[in-house]
Amino acid sequence: MDRLLMELTNLRDYYSNLLMLRQNERAKIEGGYITIENRAGRTFFYENHGSKRKGITKDKPRVAQLSRANYLDLEIKGLSSALSKLNRILEGLRGDRGDARERFDKRFSGAGDVRTKAILTPLQLRSAGRQSQNSFMPESLNVTTKSGIMVRSLSEQTWADMYHELGIPFRYEMKIKVDVTGMGQIPGAYHEGGRFYKDYYPDFTLFLADNSIIIHEHLGLINDENYIYKAGERIIAYTDSGLITPDRLLLTFPDDVRNPERFRRLLKKKVQPYV
Repeated sequence: MDRLLMELTNLRDYYSNLLMLRQNERAKIEGGYITIENRAGRTFFYENHGSKRKGITKDKPRVAQLSRANYLDLEIKGLSSALSKLNRILEGLRGDRGDARERFDKRFSGAGDVRTKAILTPLQLRSAGRQSQNSFMPESLNVTTKSGIMVRSLSEQTWADMYHELGIPFRYEMKIKVDVTGMGQIPGAYHEGGRFYKDYYPDFTLFLADNSIIIHEHLGLINDENYIYKAGERIIAYTDSGLITPDRLLLTFPDDVRNPERFRRLLKKKVQPYV
């Protein structure tokens, strides 16, 4: 739990710093906002300020500047939403304020009932193959594990082999459909039955005897800005949807691969007795 708190706090701090940078950059772009019109096969750009509109199609630097401003507005909104959810998760874990821990525990109480907004049935769990269900870059699935499945990296091979040796049931990159309606604009989300969903492929999904699950994400590119942004989205989606509680989330990092025994001890204590 302490490690999870530390990593989520670090992620929260990273988002806070990134949000401040984006807000500072946005504050330097003055003027209105950009709109685009297509007429007779041609694209025209306009700067809108109140009730006034000015054509800027030929002013390419201004088009680029206002386009950047539009992007920053969307990213600031997304980062603010992510920060709000992360702070709520951390508040619940720490029990920092009054009955926050009680409210958090009540929301996620009952291992069999936490998946109220995630589309994951027992039938899907049993039928999910051990091989990756992720169609992204299949050519990168080129590392063989002791259980015979193919993974994308030597780090993932380490964890897959460990699960195999410890007899912990798992699936690699199993497709999970998650309700992300409350998370704002999420790239890749789709509309279905009045709700928004997105398909995720956790690195490892572990299965416990009570039909609940643990999700293990290996964050191997923690210094890559785009990568950590997407990782943060997944973590929030898993917990905010009710798929898992934060204590059912395992995060590993490059340093953990250099000391795998520490993770092995964690699995023997936190997972193996419950499979």
